[in-house]
Amino acid sequence: MLTNQHQQALQEQKTFFENKVQGLETQLQTNEQTIAQLNQQITAQQENITNLQAQNQTSTATIRNNVTRITQLEDYLKISQQETKTKQTQINTLNRDKLDLQARITGLISARQKDSQT
Repeated sequence: MLTNQHQQALQEQKTFFENKVQGLETQLQTNEQTIAQLNQQITAQQENITNLQAQNQTSTATIRNNVTRITQLEDYLKISQQETKTKQTQINTLNRDKLDLQARITGLISARQKDSQT
């Protein structure tokens, strides 16, 4: 038979270990809740990554289209600038021809006036 002192010591140990088990169960429950929350966060982050990847693909396609359009506009600008340069050269030539013709007309008028005076 156990003595009262021995029974009391066993009861204290039992209470100590029950409290310890209770604390571990509480900690386990807290850890499980934390794991569940982290899993929810992981799922949300995975969805966010999927959405960002889709946005990235859309943005990449838009950028490619814009690059193509910019290239087309640059080509058009080069052609337009070349055409403008050609037209300006033609205008300059026509202006020189006009001045030459005006000078010839002035010369012919002067010659005619001299002929009619003599």
